[in-house]
Amino acid sequence: MQCGNQEGKLLEEGLRLCGVASLRRPVTDAASFGQALIDAYAEASQNKHLLPVLHFSAHGNNSGIELTDGTFITWSQLEPVLEAFNCELQGNLCVCMSSCNGYLSATHALGSADRLWKVLVGNIGSPTWNDTAIGFASFYHLLAKGKTVDEAVAGMRAASGNADFRVIDGEKLQSIRKEMVRVLKYDPQLAARLRAAVNLASS
Repeated sequence: MQCGNQEGKLLEEGLRLCGVASLRRPVTDAASFGQALIDAYAEASQNKHLLPVLHFSAHGNNSGIELTDGTFITWSQLEPVLEAFNCELQGNLCVCMSSCNGYLSATHALGSADRLWKVLVGNIGSPTWNDTAIGFASFYHLLAKGKTVDEAVAGMRAASGNADFRVIDGEKLQSIRKEMVRVLKYDPQLAARLRAAVNLASS
């Protein structure tokens, strides 16, 4: 789902050329955002034989993502949505965050209790529109070619010229979080080092 038009249209056309099914839903406000999620949930539930990817293209910051009309969707508001998706899809959901700060913010703010995705793909910085458009087009093209998610992310880095695209496994992230909670009870000084481990765990 996307708040702007250009990236969504480009990805939709690229996926069509690759023969990959997709459902693009432009969103401008809370109502259209909710409807887009309902449509995506129904589509994913009916096609469980396909790799389920939920792609967000929007302005973002450390707190969440912003819709066209200025409505702000926080990471905590997204958490139950992703939990429902991932549960319905037997833990196979791939989440792609095409937004500034989307990757790091999501890894720190989401999934506090359960795995909300199988893998999360995004950028650790503030990529340009060209970087995200070219990067994600390459990512989906490589997936359609049979590459693994890790291989596809490596390809999107090369194609976009932006080395800040990352992928992290949901189970690995949860393991890091549990260790963080355990250790911090004894040594609060390790907080920054353990948070950095989330980034180091990303390939």
